[in-house]
Amino acid sequence: MENSLSTPLLKSRVKSRHSIFRIVIGALMVLITLGTPFYANARNLSGRLGAGATHVGPGEGTAPLFSILYHQGISSSFGGLFGIDTQTSTNTLMMGAQYKRNLFIEEQLNFYVGMSGGLLTKTPPGATSASGYLLEAVLGSEAFLTGLPNLGIHVASGFRLESPGGARLKTVFYCGMHYYF
Repeated sequence: MENSLSTPLLKSRVKSRHSIFRIVIGALMVLITLGTPFYANARNLSGRLGAGATHVGPGEGTAPLFSILYHQGISSSFGGLFGIDTQTSTNTLMMGAQYKRNLFIEEQLNFYVGMSGGLLTKTPPGATSASGYLLEAVLGSEAFLTGLPNLGIHVASGFRLESPGGARLKTVFYCGMHYYF
């Protein structure tokens, strides 16, 4: 008996549903980023540069990232990411850029939507090196503790599309901190 997914018609339907899902998620993230208002009664990070570390959740196969973030205004920021892991069996290199837009701003907490993209090189155990791109869309928050107004602790979760070794869509979870100068 033949597997039901081995017919060309069913394979094309599965692929088209996956493509439609990616397009819908991407369009929703763009609409949220561009169409959400912000509030002006919050911690003003305008013109400040943050530097720190971001770590992708366990089992993701990417190195911890050094990140910088510049707040160009109260509602948005942009920055860069860089991570490297030279472990013999799983070499990883990631470089990219990020953009965040605040959705809701409170005195000690910012909720944001973020997008990032970059270049990723991975060497899985027992395989050859694979390079490609990665695109991410996340929802997150950054908290500022009382008495430590320059230290922001952030968490975010969302979707990642990466291409090394074939296109792959997966969920991600980040945590980390930035010190703002």
